Amino acid sequence: MRRLKWIVLLVLVAAGGWYGARHLFATEETRLRRQIAAMERAVEKGNFLALQSAIASDYSDDRGLDKETLVAAVRAYRLQYGSMFIHLSDLTTELDGDSGTARVVLIAKVLATPRAGGGESELFSDRFRLAFRKQEGQWQLTRAEIPELKFE
Repeated sequence: MRRLKWIVLLVLVAAGGWYGARHLFATEETRLRRQIAAMERAVEKGNFLALQSAIASDYSDDRGLDKETLVAAVRAYRLQYGSMFIHLSDLTTELDGDSGTARVVLIAKVLATPRAGGGESELFSDRFRLAFRKQEGQWQLTRAEIPELKFE
């Protein structure tokens, strides 16, 4: 019985060390992807404080929204829909380590269930181009665009 306790303790210490090392020695790309995943969860769960802290104060987008109006728009969507699921795909990142900026291109598909009941419906599915800047050790969203596809 005593050996079993030591083995369990050893496994827990090893797992904790692995988890801690993974977070301590993460690359900037990994930290950026974690920030995007945290923003995704914040929108899905309606955690507006977490979303607000992930957006830079000088945020702008191609639709004329600033930080406050973007958070208000997300809040309005969350009031209309009970559950929301966001699926991100084709995520590519391009980091500029010298200036502390990054560009991310991804496809976001948003599925939601209305509060009034009914089945799940697709709200939108679009390609986004996001710009991030590292401030105070955290990646913050500074710009969002929905590029139009051009065929040449």
